[in-house]
Amino acid sequence: LIGSKTINADLDDNGNWNCKVSNLSYGNYIIKAQALDAKNNVLGESQVNVIYPEVDTIKPVITLKGGTETVEAGTTYVDKGATASDNYDKDITSKIVIVNPVNINVVGDYVVTYNVTDINGNKAVQVTRTVHVILAKIFEGTNNSGIVNAVKNGTAGTAITVNSATKASKEVLVALKGKDITVAFVAPGITWTINGKDLTGNITSDIDLTLKPVSADLLAKEKAKIKAVSGKDQDIVAFSFNYDGKLPGNFTVKIFLRKDLANKTVNIYRYDSSKNTYERVFEGAKVDAAGNATFTINHCSDYFALSSDATTSNNAKLPKTGSVVDINVIVASGIILIMGGLILLLNKRKRA
Repeated sequence: LIGSKTINADLDDNGNWNCKVSNLSYGNYIIKAQALDAKNNVLGESQVNVIYPEVDTIKPVITLKGGTETVEAGTTYVDKGATASDNYDKDITSKIVIVNPVNINVVGDYVVTYNVTDINGNKAVQVTRTVHVILAKIFEGTNNSGIVNAVKNGTAGTAITVNSATKASKEVLVALKGKDITVAFVAPGITWTINGKDLTGNITSDIDLTLKPVSADLLAKEKAKIKAVSGKDQDIVAFSFNYDGKLPGNFTVKIFLRKDLANKTVNIYRYDSSKNTYERVFEGAKVDAAGNATFTINHCSDYFALSSDATTSNNAKLPKTGSVVDINVIVASGIILIMGGLILLLNKRKRA
């Protein structure tokens, strides 16, 4: 006991005493009672130990780990958490109650809350973290569900890129259809750009986005056909798609042709090997400085590119033999000319 203080106490008929003590600081106290006679002689003595406890009103403190987070939709969000300390309970991190409403598949802003209460009922000031879930714009080709979610959550004008793509899945195309959202699939040697507004046909399957090697036999047939029509050998760049058939809309492709065609203009032709005919499907495709040509197609099969200044032997542009003005028209025109010649000959004979 440091220091002492004399106070009066009330004594009842049974010898019990009580007193009121005020203005004490926190700590341990010994209260000693003495019974004195008129001459201050001690007649009796008793004491009691009293612990005057501290009344805890101090709030624990929460410390956030990290700050505001920004994550892409379709990925994984792992909260960094927080720590909590208290003047009496010390480390009470394990008692933190975290409410985490983040939905990683839905674009939006979310608030994660952190609360804790110490053993004496003191509540910490709530701490919060804002989590922004944004639309992912770049994916790997294997993340199909992520691409689908990005398309579903996208707004008009959104552009999404899919790297290392080998196919455009049916699920992605169905989600994309009708939306003003563009998805660029980057495949080896070719990039496909598809806007949902251009998807007007039925989508029944995945679409293989890869190119296949052009066989020597196919290349020879294409060159022979062009020579037969134009009257001379033509310098073509042939390419073929693994997917064969009609596309569910207009797809824009960017394909590497040749470096020496840089900054030139080419026409794109589709070759039908079963009929040995070709058709010009895109005129005036620009070739960039790297040798890539960009054009639009709605069908996949065998193709070739030819410089737009390529001419026939009589300086006429290379015709599109798959069009209505085909060999049949040429033959029919020849027959008409022959018939006209016969009629003219007969008229001359009659006059003679």
